[in-house]
Amino acid sequence: MDTFQVPQGFTEARQPELYKFEHKGDVLEGILTKAVKVQIGGDEVLELYINNGRKIVKIRPGYDIRAKVTPQMVGKRVHIRYIGDDDSAGKKGNAMKVFCVAYKEPDPATDDDLGITDDDIPF
Repeated sequence: MDTFQVPQGFTEARQPELYKFEHKGDVLEGILTKAVKVQIGGDEVLELYINNGRKIVKIRPGYDIRAKVTPQMVGKRVHIRYIGDDDSAGKKGNAMKVFCVAYKEPDPATDDDLGITDDDIPF
């Protein structure tokens, strides 16, 4: 593979990594920059893109997060914490993962202008 050096003054764009909540108490916080629906294996799946200040990550939220995130939250700072599992909810014997989802307006002193447009909100 050829070696490539990013030109001076440019920042290299990188593909967002997929973030997964694995342990109770896991937290993902940052600016919700985009929500898009993608086709994966014939199914339509929602992906949320979150800029955590170091990089952009994406999540494919389960029912609980999808039920709590609204189009009005795009452009806001979100805090998503994995609370635990609810054995009384879920499908096919799998417990539903339960999350606390909180949001607030970004702080202009610390959060960059992310250039969010209506095209970033599919729902």
